[in-house]
Amino acid sequence: MMNPTRITRRNWLKLSGTLGLASLAPALFFRPASGRDTEKIPRVAKTLPMMNTTVEITVLDASRQRAQEALERGFATMRETVPLFDRFDSNGRIARLNQSGKLNDTPPALQKVLQRSHQLYTMSEGAFDITVLPLLEKYQYSIERNGRPPSPETIRQTKHLTGWDKITLRQKIVRLQSGSRITLDGIAKGYIVDAAARAIRRCGAECALINAGGDVRAVGNKHGTPWMVGIQDPMRPEGFYQRIRICDMAIATSGRYVNFFGSSMRHNHLVRSENGFSPRRSVSASVLAPSAMLADGLSTTFFIAGPERGLELCRKLSGVEALILARGNRPFTSSGWGKTASA
Repeated sequence: MMNPTRITRRNWLKLSGTLGLASLAPALFFRPASGRDTEKIPRVAKTLPMMNTTVEITVLDASRQRAQEALERGFATMRETVPLFDRFDSNGRIARLNQSGKLNDTPPALQKVLQRSHQLYTMSEGAFDITVLPLLEKYQYSIERNGRPPSPETIRQTKHLTGWDKITLRQKIVRLQSGSRITLDGIAKGYIVDAAARAIRRCGAECALINAGGDVRAVGNKHGTPWMVGIQDPMRPEGFYQRIRICDMAIATSGRYVNFFGSSMRHNHLVRSENGFSPRRSVSASVLAPSAMLADGLSTTFFIAGPERGLELCRKLSGVEALILARGNRPFTSSGWGKTASA
């Protein structure tokens, strides 16, 4: 993981221009909580580069052969699913949609992610917006060319290309208004992790954990023994702010302290399309949810919505908990978050 204090303007441009499905997620560590049950179970693990990040899958099962098969099936499923959402693949569906403004052969997986994106957009009143890509591209171009963010006039003009009213979604057909483009970087990685989890379950594995650059999904548990996940401390990148226990859940974190421009971190890859700026108060947002796709999308949503509004949205959702850190690492937590935390 690159030290955020060493990310220069050139590094930021290089990284933000090649992120794909978001490689610079805040770091998490994981391990099974100690206990005699898990210590006796055969364990297999593998780490591979994927989605411009590293993906680690760990499987525990009474049968080592079954655990190995489940691990390989998990990775194979991810490799099969990633191309559906890669906007940098010129032959991929997202690139075709962004270029032509129309897609006639939308596969079910992509339809599901688009539908969930619409739900998050509606629920958050635009905080989660997959049409934000034109604004992000303006930021990248202006920083690369002028060494500063785009002008207020440029932002004002570009905002007209954003919003869900620029998307028409009907069965297999997706249309975009001329000039509008989408990015699924804030939600697709979670879907891909969920797909791997489903594949591992189908193999019959008892317990597994998937970590895709900060999007983490726990599959089952062994006799109630949880996994331990550490959330990176924004003010101490080498340390962890908090450790939490998860079983059969997912967690994802969105933060401004890794992929940003300038030492102030004022401008980063998380931009609200409504005003064209990165949130000022939010530092990170971590979300526990039943699925990695939901955790991924909500961590972005809550970060952009801000601490108070983020928790207000969280309270409306069943089975979802959140930790939102504001400037100075001031914590805002949902009512059930503390039940998962560990000293």
